[in-house]
Amino acid sequence: MHIAFLTPRLVEYDPVSEQITHWISVLSFMGHRISVLAGEVSASGLKDCSVEVLPNLSIHHPSTQWDIINAFVNPTEPPDDILFHLESFSNLLAMDLDKWMKKSKPDVLVIENCTSLPIHPALTLALFKKIDDWKIEIWAHQHDFFWDNYELFISPYEIINQLMDFQIPFKSEYIKHICINTHTQLFLGDNFGLKSSYIPYVLNFENANKRNFNRGILRNELSVHQRQKILLFPQPLAPNQGFETALEILRVLNNKDIKLVITHTSFENTDSLYFKNVLATIRTLELENQVLFAYAGINAKGMLTGPGISYTMADAYIESDAILFLPTFESSGNYILQAILHQKPMVVSNFSPSLHNDFLSKGIHLIELPDHEVTVKNILELELMLTDKVYAADIAKKNLDIARLHFSYQTLVNSFELLIE
Repeated sequence: MHIAFLTPRLVEYDPVSEQITHWISVLSFMGHRISVLAGEVSASGLKDCSVEVLPNLSIHHPSTQWDIINAFVNPTEPPDDILFHLESFSNLLAMDLDKWMKKSKPDVLVIENCTSLPIHPALTLALFKKIDDWKIEIWAHQHDFFWDNYELFISPYEIINQLMDFQIPFKSEYIKHICINTHTQLFLGDNFGLKSSYIPYVLNFENANKRNFNRGILRNELSVHQRQKILLFPQPLAPNQGFETALEILRVLNNKDIKLVITHTSFENTDSLYFKNVLATIRTLELENQVLFAYAGINAKGMLTGPGISYTMADAYIESDAILFLPTFESSGNYILQAILHQKPMVVSNFSPSLHNDFLSKGIHLIELPDHEVTVKNILELELMLTDKVYAADIAKKNLDIARLHFSYQTLVNSFELLIE
């Protein structure tokens, strides 16, 4: 069977892109022919498929940025002009997609996130227009819905909001909805009467021990001694990721030998207002010597201190002593799985019912913050994890055994067999 993927981007250090590469690996292993159409590509591990780049599918394309800024972020144009631009751009995309579909001739089209989140509003509109015309099976792989992080996708123009509400979620006889957590699966059924499949995020736990890491070198470049502890904050440094809670954890721990390492800036933009506010907060709390920014050496694939090694996120996980995952909205489990893979304790916010339904209920042990409140109990447990290596290792092993059972490549094989039956 020929299975094609349609995605705005397939890039490094992006949880959605990472899951696409896992899907490609497993589907290829199952004997399917795989192709990809993307707006931008920089991800590795794509040897099992053919890849075509169509730049106007990218969220960074000038026309896409114009739509996002004027529809949601900082409108400077009247709504009629925005709708005209959306209509014109979506018609152009629809023609490009038609050409690609006729040339590629897939049996199944996997659409990544574009039927649930207007990260590329014109692409969402183009797909809305064309899906029923193609008359093939569509897997709508929905990592996020716009209502999960609603403040980013609410327009000051009600007609734009009505357009998004009308389109999302897509309703078509050709679509199979796929959700990454059970909370969203239940929400689609209860509120829209839509059936969907639950396929969680996965990792290749089976081959994890075959990877090579630059052990010890990143810690040295950050000037963190072996006796000191690293708390890793691996999410984008953005308003909805709970960085303020991370700073509160660091403040309450009150230990100069504990460092907080940041691997991403605010959307990789150190000139943003939020990033400047973060720096001001760090100074106010007098944590300048404990908060370390490592994004130049990791996500930019550069070096921290001149000529040397380019580091990966795997290096950051390996060198850390605990992971902080503190989003304020419904989020994927990718960071949780990475912490488990690297056998690190994790502090998590109670970001949604899916945390309990999909992880804690299976027996995975996480340090859970109730409503982003840093409690004495949380701090004591984190301190125990950081100081008692035997206790932490026992918890890590149990988490890894559970994850291999529920979030491995075999989970994908089982799920795809049900979808393709």
